[in-house]
Amino acid sequence: MAARRITFLRGREIVGKVKRVRGLARSFARLRAVHTAARGASFAVAEPVDIDAARAVFHQRRLPGRPVGDVIEPGNAVALLRGVGAVHAALHALRVDDPAAAGLPLRTPDDVVAAVRRDAAWVAFAMPAEAAAVAEVERALTAELLALEPRAPALCHGDPALDQILLDDAGGFALVDFDDAAVGDPYADLGTTVTALPRDAPGLYADAATTPPGPAAAYLEGWLERSGGPLDARRLRVHRLRAELAVAANRLHKGRLDPEAAAAAIARLRDAVREG
Repeated sequence: MAARRITFLRGREIVGKVKRVRGLARSFARLRAVHTAARGASFAVAEPVDIDAARAVFHQRRLPGRPVGDVIEPGNAVALLRGVGAVHAALHALRVDDPAAAGLPLRTPDDVVAAVRRDAAWVAFAMPAEAAAVAEVERALTAELLALEPRAPALCHGDPALDQILLDDAGGFALVDFDDAAVGDPYADLGTTVTALPRDAPGLYADAATTPPGPAAAYLEGWLERSGGPLDARRLRVHRLRAELAVAANRLHKGRLDPEAAAAAIARLRDAVREG
């Protein structure tokens, strides 16, 4: 089973998702919580249907549209990325009165720091020659994360990427794949999205002049316009670096990052945290 996941279509209206048994009910509960919170929102969320525990499958209603990552190009990038930013801001604005009862975890700053330490431990294990640099990055990121001013938690996607957003023929957006949804710092979503953009839409970076003011800036403008801003640059920076460390750990774990590229990524992170 590639990546231990399978998604399939049952008939024309129902999507089935095969999950590990231990995460089946959790993923279904998170989707149900987000779907409930998003009623009347400016974007769509798939309606959860049922769980087939015997087959480790849950079913949800099919949503129309194509992943934004499949349709984005220099000519439409600014509009689409501003739209993606606005959709993320709309998600962050949704109200969840009792996250625990709804099945949504609260992701605290301590949880984020623990994730940084896990990612750093894995990178250092996989790349022992870079252990000192990884330790420096870990110390800097944990210190910066813990020093951030508290802010009101928000409903977060948890694993945002352009292939998690659908665009239908009428220009409407839908968000999918809420397995990692939680209530926490919305800048975690922002940092992850900005970090992922060069991989999600590499064609936009061949000539940055084709998408002024740049892919990340267009995305953030959309988020700021919908959320009301202002942008917390320090918070965004530390969450972007946290996301870059997470990507390195994940790609090393899956064998998708060769040693030379991994060493270069670690060096960039080390230099970035030294710059402050």
